[in-house]
Amino acid sequence: MDSYSDFSRQNIDGQMNLFPETGTQTAVKPKKTPQPEYRYADLLEFEKNATGMYISGHPIGEYRLTAYLMKLPCIAEIKKFTGAKYKNKEFSFLGVIDDITAHYTSNGRKMAFVSVQDMSGSLSCTLFPDTCELYKSKLEYGRIIYITGKVSPKDDYEFSVICNHVWSEEEFKDIVSKKRFCVKMKSTQKDIAENIISLACDYPGNTQLCFYLTDMRKFVKPKSVSGVNVCKEFTEKTEKIISSDNIGLID
Repeated sequence: MDSYSDFSRQNIDGQMNLFPETGTQTAVKPKKTPQPEYRYADLLEFEKNATGMYISGHPIGEYRLTAYLMKLPCIAEIKKFTGAKYKNKEFSFLGVIDDITAHYTSNGRKMAFVSVQDMSGSLSCTLFPDTCELYKSKLEYGRIIYITGKVSPKDDYEFSVICNHVWSEEEFKDIVSKKRFCVKMKSTQKDIAENIISLACDYPGNTQLCFYLTDMRKFVKPKSVSGVNVCKEFTEKTEKIISSDNIGLID
């Protein structure tokens, strides 16, 4: 019994010695390094993964104004592109990748069927082998892409878009940054030009302002405005001066 008690005591002493006595060491505080916030689109994707839907917003939401000024159709509008009028007609649009399905042709080449959605609906896009190989790095679930393609009718009830070009969100932003805010008007409408120039001075930014004079068929750039901030408020005030059909972002 004595030997067993000695053995147990040694065991307990050994275990207790694994932990330092209070006051013998200073606790090390972990360093907290501030990290950048997740992208808005990523936060929304986390939300969708957790709830099955977007609740607080949609990834395309922050580009609504840009798409509106670039005259980009939404998916609901694209689904109405039927008939001979739209045969072989190329168009561009924005969407979020919702699903990707790979497929291999009879000769082993990879192609992809990509489901893309915006706030109005979803659409199937087809990337044939050459296009798929060229843009495969941009095909990632939950990512925003800018697509140029043509409608390919399947039957009377559904169709897909044959993708010709795909740009990433970052590439799309770069495309937008090089565009000009254009106002289409006649050279005789000087009051409209003066009002828009005055308004632009209240919203300084990096987007070039220009006027397209329809009767003279030429572009002019006002010297008094170096650039404009094309925000929602500026756009709404511009539309009170001239019709929305006469403004837009152009190359």
